[in-house]
Amino acid sequence: MAHRWQGKAVAVCIACCVVMHTTTAQLVGPGAMAPRTGGAGRQRSFGYVREPALGFFVAGSDIDDVNGVYFRVDPTTEPSGKATGHNFHLLYKSTKSNWLLGLAFAPEDGRYQTVGNMNTEWVFVDGQADRLAHEGETILPGAGDRWKHVRRPSRFHPGEFEHHHVDESMDNLPWQVVGIMDEERLRQLYNYQQHHLRLVRDALHAGESQRAALPAGGRAAHAPPSGVPNPPEALLEAEEAKDYNARIDALEADAIRLENEGMRLPGANGEPAMWTAAMRRLQAAETARRAREFTLARKFVEKSRLHFFRFDASYVEEGKLAYDQGDYQAALAAFARVLDINRNFDGLNVWLVRARAAIDRQKRLEEEAERHGTSDAVSLVERETAFCIAWRQTGGCMPHGPREPQRDMPCDARIPAGNSGFCECRTHGGLMAPQANPMTCQGMGVRCDEACSAAFQGRMSHLQGTSEADTLVAFAKQMEDSISSARAESLARQNSPSVDLVRKMLKQQYYLILSLPCDFTAKELKVAFRKESLRMHPDKHGGSNDGFQIVSQAHDLLSDDERRRAFDEGEDLRTDDDDNNEREPYVVRVTKEYYPDRFGFHPFGDPFERKRQIVEQERKRRELDEQRRNAAAAAIAAEEEAQKERERERRLDAMTTEHDATEF
Repeated sequence: MAHRWQGKAVAVCIACCVVMHTTTAQLVGPGAMAPRTGGAGRQRSFGYVREPALGFFVAGSDIDDVNGVYFRVDPTTEPSGKATGHNFHLLYKSTKSNWLLGLAFAPEDGRYQTVGNMNTEWVFVDGQADRLAHEGETILPGAGDRWKHVRRPSRFHPGEFEHHHVDESMDNLPWQVVGIMDEERLRQLYNYQQHHLRLVRDALHAGESQRAALPAGGRAAHAPPSGVPNPPEALLEAEEAKDYNARIDALEADAIRLENEGMRLPGANGEPAMWTAAMRRLQAAETARRAREFTLARKFVEKSRLHFFRFDASYVEEGKLAYDQGDYQAALAAFARVLDINRNFDGLNVWLVRARAAIDRQKRLEEEAERHGTSDAVSLVERETAFCIAWRQTGGCMPHGPREPQRDMPCDARIPAGNSGFCECRTHGGLMAPQANPMTCQGMGVRCDEACSAAFQGRMSHLQGTSEADTLVAFAKQMEDSISSARAESLARQNSPSVDLVRKMLKQQYYLILSLPCDFTAKELKVAFRKESLRMHPDKHGGSNDGFQIVSQAHDLLSDDERRRAFDEGEDLRTDDDDNNEREPYVVRVTKEYYPDRFGFHPFGDPFERKRQIVEQERKRRELDEQRRNAAAAAIAAEEEAQKERERERRLDAMTTEHDATEF
């Protein structure tokens, strides 16, 4: 959920109007919200509140109904408030559940004692009973461990308790309580919450329309039943021998046998055999993919869905196949299809993030190349003609302004409006002007190969019938032959293995550099690196120092588990926001798009900062207590050992004295 508040310094208001605990409270001014204390080391700021909040935003509780936007209501007319039996001074109602948040007076009948034994207390009510309570005498409640779990006597049956079991977990507590003092902001916050809830609802029900149209029964299932039989012996022997063709043949033979067996059985009785056949074909697809037999792999992926068109693992394998081929858009589409079929597929989020990261990385690299006027496949030199060298960009919208070489363009590029510069043409021994078509930012549509060719034709018309015209033609013919020869060499160079690896390195396609499957094993990495390093060795035909180094760099990244994880999760794609604050990790941002239901609505930043601090303090306290206990136990053990040693020495002295007395 992204909007203008996210990551900004707006946050938890904890204030009071009568009694103030200065060690834990934050005060804010009328109509304002206090800057939050979490994130990027931001400093706390303080002010005063003299009016009750118009609403609250609550987050951080693992009781989802507690979280959300609360609107202020009239406690004298609100039916749900009256039903609680409380006499409320202030009352706020959740916009997404039946929970209430209120400042209540202590009960006149004294059936329970308020937190802090005060005249008022803040309470969270689940619609029937008090669940959490907080010291009163404050106009705004606190957050986190300021709240206590409560177990109150029933108003209707004083001898009984409303809750026979109270979960004392600090996970239940509201770790972020934000007072909203402005009506417009409160309404905006409510709209943002509703948008988030719609995103969650749409994500959870994305595949329902497709599922509703499916026939009932096993053929519409997305996964095989438990207990799929083990592969046959022939398959295991082929796998042990690493004979991919034999393994694929054994899998397909077993799949055909099982398919025929399943078809002979009536109704659902044949489903287990049919599912096993589908699994065999999926295994054949994976085997072919790992062997880089992509056409064969695709054939088996499609065959695995022959009887079960919603087979989720089949679409995951299709996505891996596309990823291994470098078609990241197709990979993402396949993984997104699984999201509609079975969003809880194990590891699906990992593949969605990897595909998105590959797409976004390619897009970023292409934008950088376009911004700097560079080309991955060919250079400016390789697009020269017999008459043209290149377009030369200048600044200041002046043809003869300061040069901007990073924005030069090849001869066959059409120069759009907003550019200034000139076409650099060949002089052919000084017989031609070096520049043509000087252009300001107002001009457009120029192609330098056309402009320089036109300039050549104009010069030829001017020199017609002279010896200089013959010389000019000779120069042009010689240049054309030279360029044709250079292009032939360049084409061979572009198609060489070294240049192909350079292209892949520029695109950061590390898996493709080593021809590795996206889910490679350690052994596959070792074999692939040895093969590619031998192929690209400078002493080998087609090898080069650059190619050998690229292979080594790809291996170094993919063999390091942490670097590989960071690459797959797109850590290099993480950017800063408008305030130069680091945004959330790329993997979190993408996961939120596909799984908004896994993330709460947190417009005011991380609600768990204080909770983590308390957990860390508690961990350190336990460690210190353990160290003290160990030190005390060690001291006791040392003292006992010293006591034993003293006792041994005393006995030895006594024996020595007795022996001396006997001899005397």
